[in-house]
Amino acid sequence: MRTPAIRGIIETSLTHWPGRIAAVVFVGGCPLHCPHCPAPHLRGASEEAGEIPRDAVLDTLYRRRRWVEGVVVKGGEPFAVPGLRELLELLKDFSLPVRVDTPGLHPEAMVDGLRRGLVDTVAVEIKAPLTEAYRKAAGGDVDLGALFATTEILLSGGWDHEFRTAVYGDLLTEEDILSIARTIRGARRYVLRSVPGRGPGRAALRRIARRAGRYVRACHLDGLAPEREAGTVPCGLGRDGGAGRG
Repeated sequence: MRTPAIRGIIETSLTHWPGRIAAVVFVGGCPLHCPHCPAPHLRGASEEAGEIPRDAVLDTLYRRRRWVEGVVVKGGEPFAVPGLRELLELLKDFSLPVRVDTPGLHPEAMVDGLRRGLVDTVAVEIKAPLTEAYRKAAGGDVDLGALFATTEILLSGGWDHEFRTAVYGDLLTEEDILSIARTIRGARRYVLRSVPGRGPGRAALRRIARRAGRYVRACHLDGLAPEREAGTVPCGLGRDGGAGRG
């Protein structure tokens, strides 16, 4: 059975899936070249990046299946990697919920995983407003139509989801974040993460989250479940009294 190259595993994480104790599996093959990429070893299919034997990863997850509450699959764009469906089928044998972190570039593969019950929730990383600014953030040409399709599918469907943005002070302005929030208007969750040393402080980001919360059901900061984050703004509780008015 062909599965993606596995480049890393975290056996227990309290931060990758807020509210759950999760194991994290990193797959290689990301097609993007983001200038701020925190994990460049996940790009492409270079063998120099190393690979962890699939059976060793599955054995680790099997032994820990009673101690974790889900598995997160990451890697830049897992849905672009051949063999992902086969890997998800193997992970589902552990009867654990599966979340895939994705930039949303392959909506067809995403929908296939959701419909087959191989993916329980997706977290879509929106790197910048869906304009030419996004191509700069992604380090090259990107199919913006695919990103809009992913957004529309999740907003109009019944699948669990969240959208996320890593906030770099030299890349995104407050207005950029609000533009993203308007694009994903009505989303279940919008999570903002300040990049240490390069993004706004927590107080400033919480203020931005309150503004962005006018457009989505809940906007909060990374690291805590929504109900525990003081910066959470449920849909309709913005200063203007409505999610759809800015």
